Amino acid sequence: MCFRPPKVEKPIKCEACGTVNLPKSVKCKKCGTELKKNNVCY
Repeated sequence: MCFRPPKVEKPIKCEACGTVNLPKSVKCKKCGTELKKNNVCY
């Protein structure tokens, strides 16, 4: 039997520098640019 969490949020990629940030991040951890929620990594 497989266990799958109910919902796993995907990381967000910064448009400015390309850094992958945590799903709940508001600003990029590297350059400080405000992140857009629709810019998720797949």
